[in-house]
Amino acid sequence: MKKNQKPKKAKQRERAHAWAFPLGLAIVILALVGAVTLIVFGVNSVKKLTDNIAKKLEYETFLAEVVRNDPDPYDDISKADMSDLLDSAIWRLVKSEDFLNKGYPFSTKEPIGLIVPSSDILEHFKTLFGEEFPPVYSTVEGPGYTFTYLPEKDCFVIQVTAVDPIYTPKVTKIEKKGGSLTLYVSYLKFADFPWDNTGNPVEPTADKFVKITLRETKREPGYYVSAIQASSEQETADGDKRKPTTAAPTTQEDFTTPELSDEASETEGSTTEETTKAES
Repeated sequence: MKKNQKPKKAKQRERAHAWAFPLGLAIVILALVGAVTLIVFGVNSVKKLTDNIAKKLEYETFLAEVVRNDPDPYDDISKADMSDLLDSAIWRLVKSEDFLNKGYPFSTKEPIGLIVPSSDILEHFKTLFGEEFPPVYSTVEGPGYTFTYLPEKDCFVIQVTAVDPIYTPKVTKIEKKGGSLTLYVSYLKFADFPWDNTGNPVEPTADKFVKITLRETKREPGYYVSAIQASSEQETADGDKRKPTTAAPTTQEDFTTPELSDEASETEGSTTEETTKAES
């Protein structure tokens, strides 16, 4: 053997050691990439879940006056009960922030109440139900109240003082297909929100389930109700553990009639108690 020639086994160890560093480096890089991927995936998953809950809350707010009095189901807006649609549009106006600041005149003769032009109601009708199917105005009989339509003046007389909704919506699942959304919605009885031992509202068991179709539109908020269809059971896409979005009620909703002008009477519409609308 030559003096400087290394043994065969030593050469094999050197060749094995030559692969150790790049292999270890590759493992470390892959581990780092995997960790970063998991972090990104986790962040995106949390963001997606947060965005999904935010959208559900947005839709619930939008649907509050649509489902409040348990409207009859329909496969297309053209087949809907016009009285139900008008009821929702009027309530949306009543619940709007600027309703009491409009300065509507007050009728001191029967029917007693605020005189609201139909054009104001039309704006809320379009927001809820789109513009392709125009409303046909008539008197609306609700559970414990009446919105009287005066065709000669093309206005409604609103005499409600305090009325609670029958239902409040909870969106459990959202499906998007083309230019429409299908919302799976649970109807929760507004009067059934109990309290837990810590004084927080506890969400009641859903009374019924529906599928509500929203179609896209250029008009704010970007969608409108086109169908409400009965559903036999609740469908949910995620473990939605949200707390109730509607606090348990302690009193009826307050509705304050604006002060009357000097020429108007101080008579106010009588307070009525709400009765449950019969299911179709």
